[in-house]
Amino acid sequence: MAHLPASVVERNAMGIAVLIFGAYAALVGFLGYLLARAAPSGFEDETGFHQGDEPLPPPPHHWPLGA
Repeated sequence: MAHLPASVVERNAMGIAVLIFGAYAALVGFLGYLLARAAPSGFEDETGFHQGDEPLPPPPHHWPLGA
């Protein structure tokens, strides 16, 4: 069997590593998407608000401006 130069072997190993990382990132993204879709409609976020129940910000004329 013919021996390949080290640069060819390193390039192939780097390509395989990039493919494995890309597949892992795609899998994590897809599982996150499925988890987000499976969350119940009343799911609370980290601030304690329910989805869709976040209060609207005050109108601009009530914003505290200045020091």
